Amino acid sequence: MAVNLLTASCSSQTDNTGSSSAPTPETSGSNTGVQTPAPSGTDTPDATLRVPTDLVNKTVEDASAQLLAAGILFTTLLEEAEESQVGRVVRVEPAAGTVLRENDRIHLIVGKTKDGTPSTPVRPGDLTITGVEFIRIPPAANCQIVVTVFNNLSRTADRINVTGHVQMRDQDSSRFTLDFSRHEGLQNLEPQTQHPIYGEVTFERGVTASYQFQVVQDTQVIDEVAEQLATCE
Repeated sequence: MAVNLLTASCSSQTDNTGSSSAPTPETSGSNTGVQTPAPSGTDTPDATLRVPTDLVNKTVEDASAQLLAAGILFTTLLEEAEESQVGRVVRVEPAAGTVLRENDRIHLIVGKTKDGTPSTPVRPGDLTITGVEFIRIPPAANCQIVVTVFNNLSRTADRINVTGHVQMRDQDSSRFTLDFSRHEGLQNLEPQTQHPIYGEVTFERGVTASYQFQVVQDTQVIDEVAEQLATCE
């Protein structure tokens, strides 16, 4: 994501007077005397969305941000993996380079711990929800919720999840609720760092919503927040 170079070979022409003159250029309806070849199909950039080739081994946060910026819908699933792969993308389905149709969704397979137990338990106050915002997903006119969590500890917090729900009112004044959840054990939060957590909830612009979110490790609630949200712009 080549331009064909056309080379014309010209021989000199001799008129009736015996003098040589350069050949007269062919024209294509313009007064420039230069014929411009029509572009070939390979000259047009390919705007088709494809599964990125560089997602494997990225942290789930980095991979999620990259997909959001590219306008690609995705779901995150967990799979037991070696410790070095916990919290990182192990593989992608469909395969890298696959052409995506409108509204196609890819799956990020993310590593989780094999024993299924927290290796570094955290307590209430160790993690804090510092922000909740609507994020546009171009080119679609939809928004996605992003919850930002700060790890107050001087060590990594393992197996952290954000759960909750978003209640909205549509244009007909009907209320509906969407669950917000990242799979258990998905997040490994680095110490003293802000971590954006992307949920799988999307909704149309122009709606107003209220929300309730909790940061948990297994069933332990570490922090929670509930308040009104602004309209998705």
